[in-house]
Amino acid sequence: MTLEPSVAMNGKFFNDATHYNEAQLRLSTNATKSHAGGSVSISPFVETAWYAGGKKGVDELRHFSDSVGVGIGTQKQLGKKSQLATNIEFAKHHHNIRHHLSGHTVGARATFSTRPNWLGSGGWVSVGADYRQAKTRDKDDSYTRVGIQGSIAKQWHDFGVRGSLNVAQRRYHGPMPIFNQIQTSDEYFTNISVWHNKLSYLGLTPKLTWQYQKNDSNITLYSYDKSRVFLEVSRQF
Repeated sequence: MTLEPSVAMNGKFFNDATHYNEAQLRLSTNATKSHAGGSVSISPFVETAWYAGGKKGVDELRHFSDSVGVGIGTQKQLGKKSQLATNIEFAKHHHNIRHHLSGHTVGARATFSTRPNWLGSGGWVSVGADYRQAKTRDKDDSYTRVGIQGSIAKQWHDFGVRGSLNVAQRRYHGPMPIFNQIQTSDEYFTNISVWHNKLSYLGLTPKLTWQYQKNDSNITLYSYDKSRVFLEVSRQF
């Protein structure tokens, strides 16, 4: 068995919409047991998030939430170029600003990844499905979400590109007080990122990302369609 501490940092910062700036820090320890053709891991973690708040005129990051939980994962090698990964995560969340969002979540994911010959070296494709249930203080903020996703990536020496597509359905557990109606929505999300390793600084690699998101809700007020381009910076220790 191997023990591996991990520190993950990521954030999003916008030039023209600083009130949407956000950052996250996750500390975890991965205990992994390898076996013939795969591995099993247990990963307890703590996470802190900061958010500017989403209101124009307020761009200072504020302590938004704290989470503690554990993930249990498996990885199975399927031949020389393919693998199947599964993960279950349990977490408890405490929100410092939006207290009604405090509660716990349960999530599960299965992802099949492969390196097809037609992509050459440095390329891979993955498809997967996920399930997530969130129980918060208020039922109209609690939900069940089921989704599928696919992604493709290619690395040419120092230059890389990655594209992904996600489709999901979300159903809330209680009626919204104003509308007296349970909200359901179909979610569509696509993301394309490009980066160059020679632009890295102090281990941080900036990624230029185009993102498109559509939410089709049975309550018109919560339907939207938006796209944006931003610079994303992350680092994994």
